[in-house]
Amino acid sequence: MARQLLLDREAVPAVDVVARLVGMQGQEAKHPYVGLWSRIDGFEESELDRAVQERDVVRGTLFRGTLHLVTAADYLRFRTTVSPVLEAGLKVLGDRGEGLDPVKVVAAAKKLLAKEPLTFTEKELVASPAPQRCSSWFARSPPTKYLKGSRAKAALS
Repeated sequence: MARQLLLDREAVPAVDVVARLVGMQGQEAKHPYVGLWSRIDGFEESELDRAVQERDVVRGTLFRGTLHLVTAADYLRFRTTVSPVLEAGLKVLGDRGEGLDPVKVVAAAKKLLAKEPLTFTEKELVASPAPQRCSSWFARSPPTKYLKGSRAKAALS
């Protein structure tokens, strides 16, 4: 418990704590903030905000196909290992995965996220069918299909 900083709060940088924990559950945006506040004496939300904006820490699909907050270095290392499992998970889409072009999905996702990090819900809103926002191949299917595909096929952070 001490290794996970669960016994006493310590005055350490947020990035160091994320590295020490080898990832924090990040399905809900607030969870890492609460987790870090519980472990770090004097933790300020802006410290984690800055680490994410500078991409020292990233929130991406990893363990069990869920979102985790990890250091950028850990994300690259772990993503290589879990990618085959995530890609195999696309089979659960069944018929809904028909026509999924991984090259186009990854290209669209990278373009969408180049400007700033987005939540899954924000990505779905941006990707929802609208001629001015989407190419025709993307607008023909529910955005969730493509978003799940992008999370499985691309190392997005």
